[in-house]
Amino acid sequence: RISSKIVKFCKHEVSVPLLHITQLSLLHGTFSSRMKMAKVIPLHKKSSKDLIQNYRAISLISSESKIIEKIILTRIFKHLQLNNLLSEKQHGFIKGHSTLTAIVELFEYIVDNIENGNTLVGIQLDLSKAFDCLSHDMILSKLFNVGIRDTVLSWFSAYLEGRQQV
Repeated sequence: RISSKIVKFCKHEVSVPLLHITQLSLLHGTFSSRMKMAKVIPLHKKSSKDLIQNYRAISLISSESKIIEKIILTRIFKHLQLNNLLSEKQHGFIKGHSTLTAIVELFEYIVDNIENGNTLVGIQLDLSKAFDCLSHDMILSKLFNVGIRDTVLSWFSAYLEGRQQV
């Protein structure tokens, strides 16, 4: 593992080898098992530190893995944009959008409908643990449906399987 301090200090020296590793990883549809290890630490959220429900688990991954994930995210995001696969309603992970822009858009929608005399129904869902429940097969199926195929899809499969937490 390369520490994040070394990566930041030597970013120009490590960027080319890490990009090369990422390209080889994608080309062969593999992801190193060494980078699948995450260290889990508890992070206090609120209130009493004596209650376990006031903590959430944070998985710390290697610097190399973080960089590779960012490279892949950039490429996938470009694919989604170029193929118009992102909803106009998408606010997360979009530059210039945030939870605030989502709330403003929702508020404007509510006000417009009330002014037009429409009846509105609201449903609130707690999706805070939603990502813990996602099936790898479902994720891979969704990726396939948006045009992610061949070795890149194999890469995602390799990335998802066999992950470990300590």
